Amino acid sequence: MTYKAILFDLDGTLLDSAVHFHTILNRLAKKHDLKAPSETSVRSWASNGAAVMVEQCLEISANTEQHQSLCDEFLKLYDTEVHESCPLFDGVEALLRKLADKNIPLGIITNKGRRFYQHIEPQISEIAPIAIGITRDDVTEIKPNPEGLEICSKKLSVPPSDCLYIGDHKRDIDAAHNAQMPSAVANWGYLQPGDQPSQWNATHIFESPNDLMQFI
Repeated sequence: MTYKAILFDLDGTLLDSAVHFHTILNRLAKKHDLKAPSETSVRSWASNGAAVMVEQCLEISANTEQHQSLCDEFLKLYDTEVHESCPLFDGVEALLRKLADKNIPLGIITNKGRRFYQHIEPQISEIAPIAIGITRDDVTEIKPNPEGLEICSKKLSVPPSDCLYIGDHKRDIDAAHNAQMPSAVANWGYLQPGDQPSQWNATHIFESPNDLMQFI
């Protein structure tokens, strides 16, 4: 393994956030007499943010008062849920411990807001130190803009060509391309029906955290 720093997306890559998202969306469905979404549906849209999940999983038209109201409720409920332990994907803890053992700097670039990220970071830091964490509040433009990746590279003093950015969404791979940084698809994450990661031109595709751990 030749990379000097490993950078990760958060939801759908390290965190199995769909567990919380599914619970919240079902609470909203029950409260507002809507059809409860399946876990499969939630997992398909979980990497796209609250607005898309409300639209697709609860079948509420975007740009309506009801949609905005449900998005606000979703974020309030998530703000409570995220204070609790967030489940990691199987194999992620062992992967992070290996990075720590090998003294490979770990960074996180997420489109999640810092108000949520700040409750998650300590959980991950107990497993492996996070050298830098970049949220949507730390950049002027979110992924696929490369700003967050470029900030990480600069602050770690590691050239983009020596970093590897890993994510489960095409925008993650596009962000890496835009930063001229090697990339990897987390194929265990929240891919949507019709996604074809083999066509995203990522440097690597890993089927599981264990596959990535073996590579490192």
